[in-house]
Amino acid sequence: MSPMVAQEVTETSENQKLYLLSQDKEKETARLAIFHNLTKELFASEILDSDALEAIAAKAKAENRPLRIADLGTGTACWPLEVVQILAAKNIDAQVHGYDITDEKYPSNRPKNVSLRIWDINEPPTEDMIGQYDYVQVRLFVAVLAAVKIPLALGHIKSLLRSKGYLEWTDISLARGQVSTQNLQKALEYTVLVLDAMGKDNDLVNNFDSYMEKAGFNIVKSSFQYMHKSNMEERQAMTSFLLPACLDVLRNAMTLEELREKDPLKNREEVGKIIIAAEEDLRNRPRMTMPVRRILVQKE
Repeated sequence: MSPMVAQEVTETSENQKLYLLSQDKEKETARLAIFHNLTKELFASEILDSDALEAIAAKAKAENRPLRIADLGTGTACWPLEVVQILAAKNIDAQVHGYDITDEKYPSNRPKNVSLRIWDINEPPTEDMIGQYDYVQVRLFVAVLAAVKIPLALGHIKSLLRSKGYLEWTDISLARGQVSTQNLQKALEYTVLVLDAMGKDNDLVNNFDSYMEKAGFNIVKSSFQYMHKSNMEERQAMTSFLLPACLDVLRNAMTLEELREKDPLKNREEVGKIIIAAEEDLRNRPRMTMPVRRILVQKE
């Protein structure tokens, strides 16, 4: 594979314009780190499936090449940075590549075997990406991909994978989330309405099987976990960042012209009051539960 150099972004992509979460780098960095730690807690500290790793490491070794892994929507690259440490401890030669639609959160210091590049999953992969990866990881795309774009995205992911390569996808179900205060619950419900209006699949995790099977993947493993099963510290941290993220979505949605025609926030005065009241509720350490699902599928 040729060396990967981040491509220059000359204009804001349509996906960036419609990204309703906070564009504040510190907020986003904290949010991604918290979800990374939460998923480790929920899934027994396994951030890369051990059985799949054993199979692809043996295959790469037999072919006398490094293992190649891709992280899509890599953000701050916390996942690739931890994966290379795990693989180094197992003496597995590997290259890990992170992709995102912007390089704004990419760390400046990283190991030589971690490469970060700009790529939008809605666009076809470049020739040097096709058929190169043994394992692709995706998470927290529920508010990013429109439902109609999921088959396209899965087709692009499938083209990245080698024969018998794996895709691991971890995501949350906003539609099935429950919060302990009325205002925050209402804010969450409005967030779901906004994302519905933007064509997102808020019940994505319950529809994983259908999407994967239609894309031609074989389902290997699947696990549902719930935020309330994580330890108190991680659960509280996730609640403290996921709920403010919902409020960010509502604030940004109230000014988004693309939502005017199919407006889920018709009573904006009411929504504004709920946002203010929900912000007050956040100070009282509310409780929250939400399904988190991880699915592992394989390409033929």
